[in-house]
Amino acid sequence: MYDVKRIYEAYTIDEAIKLKKEHPEARYIAGGSDVLVKIREGKMAGLELISLYLIDELRGVKMEEDGTIRVGSLTSFTHITNDPIIQNTLKNFGRSS
Repeated sequence: MYDVKRIYEAYTIDEAIKLKKEHPEARYIAGGSDVLVKIREGKMAGLELISLYLIDELRGVKMEEDGTIRVGSLTSFTHITNDPIIQNTLKNFGRSS
């Protein structure tokens, strides 16, 4: 049905890099909804994919010591909008002036 050659699952960033070195033609995917559409259209036939979805290091919201907010690339929009760091920052936005 879906003509993807192979899908590799990475559990860490280092593992994702290692898989890419071992399979240089493979493409990284995160969630995959847009990829699924392309697969159904036959646009990704024969490709190898490396899924980043299980890498927890790429999720979450953190505040750095300098006040910079870091949002992981796999963090869902729902998680971002409900995160206490984001909520507190938005609540206090503009109060320091």
